[in-house]
Amino acid sequence: AARDWWRRERPPVPWRAIYRELRRMELRGDVRRGYFVRGLAGAQFALPTAVEQLRAAASSEDDHFIVITASDPANVWALPISAEPGGTPDTFARPRGPRALLVTRGGRVLMTSDARGLSIAVRPDSSPELVTAATRALLEHLTARCHRDVIVETINGESAPASPLASAFQAAGLRLTTSGLRYYASFARD
Repeated sequence: AARDWWRRERPPVPWRAIYRELRRMELRGDVRRGYFVRGLAGAQFALPTAVEQLRAAASSEDDHFIVITASDPANVWALPISAEPGGTPDTFARPRGPRALLVTRGGRVLMTSDARGLSIAVRPDSSPELVTAATRALLEHLTARCHRDVIVETINGESAPASPLASAFQAAGLRLTTSGLRYYASFARD
């Protein structure tokens, strides 16, 4: 729990009352207080098991991708980002809309997409191999429930076929068409 999350969720209970109860829980040993998530201001509280999981996640090299919606409560990335001392704020495009998607790996957002995959933004410092793997994860998520084709029209605000990242998307299974880069979901079925 942190004040930034409280602001985002807007519960009917004031932060002061929540903080007071969290401090009591800390004194009983039920929660720990510290700075666990970079970008969240102020004291943060977490269960001891959650602290250990955060430490394990930070120390491990997690190779699998996670696709979540931008409105997911677990999405810390939607909170306001403050620049670290001596650093610059993250200028990577934030998706709009409740159904927008984030492709993450190791807690870092690599790619954002609208709900249908028409418009995609890729983190600027991503290698082509990483973009290909993230694109595969996004395509798997988009076609898991609905087996319809995915057409990517824009990548980082540019026409998808003209994008410098088009070859990385094609390596993930998309084909160049007149409407953009297209993933044929019907061909991917087994």
